[in-house]
Amino acid sequence: MDVTHVFIDTSVYLKFYTFSNADIEELKKISALIKAGKLKLYVPTLVVDEFYRNRESRLKHAMQQFKGSGPSNSVPRFIHGYDQYKEFKELTKKWNELRDRLADEAEKAALDRAFPADKLFEQIVQVATSIEPSDDVIEKAERRRVLGNPPGKKDSLGDQLNWEMLLDAVPDGETLFVVVDDKDYASLLRADRPRDVLAMEWEKRKGGGTLTLFSELKPFLAAKFPDIKLAADVEKSVAIDGLLYSGTFAQTHEAIRKITPMLEALDNADAVRLIDAGLNNTQICWIASDADVNAFFLELRKRFEPHLDNELLERLDEKYFPEECSELDDVPF
Repeated sequence: MDVTHVFIDTSVYLKFYTFSNADIEELKKISALIKAGKLKLYVPTLVVDEFYRNRESRLKHAMQQFKGSGPSNSVPRFIHGYDQYKEFKELTKKWNELRDRLADEAEKAALDRAFPADKLFEQIVQVATSIEPSDDVIEKAERRRVLGNPPGKKDSLGDQLNWEMLLDAVPDGETLFVVVDDKDYASLLRADRPRDVLAMEWEKRKGGGTLTLFSELKPFLAAKFPDIKLAADVEKSVAIDGLLYSGTFAQTHEAIRKITPMLEALDNADAVRLIDAGLNNTQICWIASDADVNAFFLELRKRFEPHLDNELLERLDEKYFPEECSELDDVPF
């Protein structure tokens, strides 16, 4: 199974504590993909420290903006004479009361680190690959800062350390996907491309591979995992792959066991891929008569028959249900 190597900068995690379009489902997908072995996320210890160091300030700023929002209790004197004025005052009062209650609940959740983003960040850190700076990495990062090479600025060392740790930790020849809302990583010519100096350094020091840049999680996940719409889709994808790439009879039986409860979630494309595997993967088709394998493909056939190509159905019947085919051949016409 191919593994995608990823680094997510602190700036991306902190978007979940601001007025942004960040979707919590994206964090759920990241967590699920790591657990499924499809994604290897590198989390430098500096990222965790920076996250907790800046979380409260982002929350405070967002809360101040939220508390200052909404209709004002102050209205011009000439408005007071309108019939709707009393209703306006009542609705304004209710709006402000609801806003204040929401603010109080959010403040409590902030203090308790109980937001969904808090819990997901903790989960991600637990299942991700943690990396710490060695003395050699610190020395290289300091040299990078002195020379003025990106990423990072001359008055800090965090970005330089993160970059050097990634160069040290990611296997040679691998492509690294960097999700970062930071201009230090981006090309001055195209914001969706990494700086040339970083891309060239990655290719040179890693013996191949490329550096790919995204500013948000959603476009990264859409580009790399287009079939994953929800975190729950990750489990389905893993179950399907388990059968498609089964290398032993035992793996086939285990894959059938895992995917059978997900039949309701399968679509036409899934069915075609599974049937194709059932016809061409010898570790599946050689045990076509085994009860669980046969029952699975029979159920798959029943559910998707109206949407499947006749030739594919005929091949499936010949391989998995030869007795039924024989009975049909014996019918006189």
